[in-house]
Amino acid sequence: MKRILVLIVIGLISISGTYAQGGWNIGVIPRDSIGKQHVGWKVLPDFTANSELKDHIKRKTNNSNPNPMYFIRSRDSSTVTIDDKEYLAWEIRRIGVDYGYMKNQLVKLKPSKGRTFEVYEMTLTSYSADSIELEFRDRKHRRKFWVELEKLDGLIYKR
Repeated sequence: MKRILVLIVIGLISISGTYAQGGWNIGVIPRDSIGKQHVGWKVLPDFTANSELKDHIKRKTNNSNPNPMYFIRSRDSSTVTIDDKEYLAWEIRRIGVDYGYMKNQLVKLKPSKGRTFEVYEMTLTSYSADSIELEFRDRKHRRKFWVELEKLDGLIYKR
């Protein structure tokens, strides 16, 4: 009987870790902190929300400095030019109250005609005072494009 009780206790202790809370491995580089030291990092852009959305969030939260989670969870978008074609780029953020993993974050790129790309990882390949160059790989090619810093709140990366 004592042996069975010990086995039950050991079994309960071994599975108790499976009920743990989530985790977080996302870091944010604010727009004014992006620099040459970040060239080569694996990142995703965090596009700027339009000012109407930011004002709405501030009114809704009744706070002039709301929790950044409201901005991260919004679907910000922008346009970018890749290979002389305009693409609509928008963020997909899968973040919960107590979890957020880089592998679940992505940017979708949709041309006016053609298929939509889902990009889970980009590399910061170049930096200038007013823009950055990002590179990603689709099924066949490496593609690069420039993004003006004014279109970004920052970059997210895996910590």
